[in-house]
Amino acid sequence: MIFKKVDNRILRVERDVIEVTPISKPDDDWEFTDKKGHLHRWQNGKLPSLKQVIDCPATEEYPAEIHFECKRCGETIIPHYKPPEYREYEPGLTHFYIDDVEVTKGELEKHFATHCNK
Repeated sequence: MIFKKVDNRILRVERDVIEVTPISKPDDDWEFTDKKGHLHRWQNGKLPSLKQVIDCPATEEYPAEIHFECKRCGETIIPHYKPPEYREYEPGLTHFYIDDVEVTKGELEKHFATHCNK
């Protein structure tokens, strides 16, 4: 949050913060050898030895249903995931205020320029 007092008026800028923490992340410690001896593991967040198969496509209400299969022999493999170690955030909308009244960015800039360039 940024405050600036200009001619007894308070100019304020705030930015929303949006939590974007995923439900789970790849478990980099997971390794699995299938019945044919093929090794499977996460590599840089990807599963290079597996192919993703869509069982039911996504709709407006539900995500796609998927499973993974070994690219070489077709065995179904269930990769392991882990919970995130920390929360993740992204910047959201920016809000501009003059004396606690929300205004557009242009209105704030105009007021600031008019009263600060005297």
